[in-house]
Amino acid sequence: MQSIGFPVTRTESLEDGVHYYCANPKRANKNWSFCITHEKEGAPRYFMCGLSQLSKQIVNSLNIEGLFERNHLE
Repeated sequence: MQSIGFPVTRTESLEDGVHYYCANPKRANKNWSFCITHEKEGAPRYFMCGLSQLSKQIVNSLNIEGLFERNHLE
């Protein structure tokens, strides 16, 4: 995530994905977060976060990187 521009400060591994915590440019003392998860191994991934304009930008960036394509197995 950092390599494509997200200011990740920490991550939490989940049973079915990863929760990312990122630096918030508007509030230095508060992170924003999102989760990328899937129902089972090899299944399409899902992006979950609070709704905002920033969310749309994140999903667009991840989509451009091909993260949600079925053949992207990293």
